[in-house]
Amino acid sequence: GVEVTPGTSLKVKPEIGTLIHISHIALSEVKDLKKAQYVPLRLKIDDKDYIIGSLSAEDRTQIMVDLVFEKEFELSHDLKDGSIYFIGYKAEDPISDDDEFSSEDFSDEDDDEHVEANNELDEAPKDINSNALKSESKKVDLPATDKASDSSDSDGKIDDESEDDDDDDDDDEMKLDGVSGDSEDLTD
Repeated sequence: GVEVTPGTSLKVKPEIGTLIHISHIALSEVKDLKKAQYVPLRLKIDDKDYIIGSLSAEDRTQIMVDLVFEKEFELSHDLKDGSIYFIGYKAEDPISDDDEFSSEDFSDEDDDEHVEANNELDEAPKDINSNALKSESKKVDLPATDKASDSSDSDGKIDDESEDDDDDDDDDEMKLDGVSGDSEDLTD
C-alpha cells in the first residue's frame, strides 16, 4: 500500500509485464469531521481526470475497489488535513508474456494446412445439404395397419370414439399396492 499525503499526488508506473491492482482505499484519522464529509478520490491517466470514489469521515472511511492498471497513472485526493491509503498488489501481466506466443509457433506451413482443412470443411456441408433436400422431396407410402383399418369409416376417417378407447378408465383404476387415501400417523 501507499500513503498519499494532503496536497500531493502520487505517480505510479508499472514495470513492463506487471499490473498494479488497487483493491482497498482508506481514510486516515482526521481532526475536523466537517472538512472530511466528502473527500473525492482522483485518478489521472492519459491526461484525463477521473473521480474513482469518495470517502467520508462520518460514514464511509474505507471502500473496496477493483482497479487494474498496466500503464502510468496518478493518484490524488482533496483532503486538507489527512492522508488517504491505497492498498493493493502487483501481479504478472499474462498477456505481455512473449514466451507463450512466439512467431515460431505460427509458421507459413501451419497456415497452408489450415487453409486446406477449411476448404474441405466448406465442401462437406454442401454435400450434406443437397442429400437432405433430396430426402425431403421423397414421398413414402406406408401400408395401413390392422388397427387403423378396424377403426376407420368407409371414407378413410378415423372414428373419434376409438381414440379415447380405454385410456381414461385405466387411469381411474390405477392404485398403488398398500397405499390408501387416508393418512396415518407413523409416530408412536
